[in-house]
Amino acid sequence: ALTLSKGGSVPVTNPTFSKIGGNFIPAGISGVIIAAALALFFFTLFRGIQQKKKYEIEVKKQEIISSSVIAVLGLGLALYVFTAYRGIPYPVAIFVVIAFIGIFVLQNTKFGRRVYAMGGNEEAARLSGINTYRMKLIIYAVITALSALSGILLASRLNGASPNLGTMFELDAISAVIIGGTSFAGGIGTISGTVIGAFIIGILNNGMSLLGVPTFYQLMIKGFIINRFRGDIHLFEDGVRWIEAKTGKKVFGVLPWYSHINIEPEDSVVIEKPKNKLPSDSKTPSVAV
Repeated sequence: ALTLSKGGSVPVTNPTFSKIGGNFIPAGISGVIIAAALALFFFTLFRGIQQKKKYEIEVKKQEIISSSVIAVLGLGLALYVFTAYRGIPYPVAIFVVIAFIGIFVLQNTKFGRRVYAMGGNEEAARLSGINTYRMKLIIYAVITALSALSGILLASRLNGASPNLGTMFELDAISAVIIGGTSFAGGIGTISGTVIGAFIIGILNNGMSLLGVPTFYQLMIKGFIINRFRGDIHLFEDGVRWIEAKTGKKVFGVLPWYSHINIEPEDSVVIEKPKNKLPSDSKTPSVAV
């Protein structure tokens, strides 16, 4: 690419292509979309509560109230910002649609459960009958398609493309994922957490740019953030190895039967079980297929 472009940028002359990253959904339609999103959130929340009651799982009112308040405030702020300006930008709309699709797939489909199972323990997932090679192929294909879409949106916004465009963006992506709660050990993480992590990284980048922080210092700060969260994951991995050494048994998967594990510094380990029984499809002590 560097050779073909001779190290320079390639301008985009197609006006239709530039509209992908620069146009807006009209303000009126944007308001309807945001209102529909709020209604969909409460419908999903109500359905989740009904499912938990069906399987006699404890419904935590504090979590429901906090998530409802955050959703109302967030969507209310989005409604004010987008309708007061020119509407929802196309890139934002594409981002929201992809995020909702990702959340639905991971939480409500067999494919999503298999992704978590592979992240928790790939060998255990393979022994449980999951075709790990096919899963990897699908996952990498999805990642490639989303990366290409990101490049298209970026080139459309800048009205040009360069072989060096997007250099070190992968560090921002990793930082956002880690800040959002995804575990380096695998099997733990959510799309919503990653979205929050992306917002934090965006605010951090803008703040450091406004303060005039040199680029190499910005990279050092992001690397420190990743290393800080990675240290917590190493602590968890060491705790799992300690359990295996003490019990003489191999720990498979993401331990779905246990709500929390406390690693004591002495000779004991405290494993807290959920107060209520889990759904019938969670009886397998290894991984959920």
